[in-house]
Amino acid sequence: MTTPDDHSPQTALVNSPSRALGPLDFYVVRLPHRDALPFEAVRETLSLVDAEIISIVDLVVIERAADSSVSIVEARELDPRHPLSVFAADVRPMLARIDLDALAEPLLPATCAIVFVVEQLWAKSLDDTLEQWECPVVRRGPIARRAAPMLSGTRERRPLPGVLADGAVRRP
Repeated sequence: MTTPDDHSPQTALVNSPSRALGPLDFYVVRLPHRDALPFEAVRETLSLVDAEIISIVDLVVIERAADSSVSIVEARELDPRHPLSVFAADVRPMLARIDLDALAEPLLPATCAIVFVVEQLWAKSLDDTLEQWECPVVRRGPIARRAAPMLSGTRERRPLPGVLADGAVRRP
């Protein structure tokens, strides 16, 4: 996917109507301005896409101006020279305006955020393999990073913060 066009393998993979999407995550990356994302971060993300570990399903830039007004810039609207434009041909809008407005709410004036919707291709592959062997995944969920230090080095089973055995969310 190093030279995106409408016929790139990534475009065909993500936009294929017969292909079910795998697990999706979204990331909101706050930056002082639209062009502040380090080239290295874009290069590393591209390497994950090229390795078919993830695909970028949606990408949006949210900008809050100094006067607190908000603008939404879709990936396809980015200047072709912008580092993130490399993903433009492969995205399809998924997030509704109401979702983007909610993500924009905490942004300080004169800052921006880049929103990535990422498909976990590795997990989709695992799901497909298990399904093929008639072992469907019946439940999946994220484990918050804050739980990781509590789990490292232990061999005992303990409840994860925020999750009950029945799947309900713990109230603090």
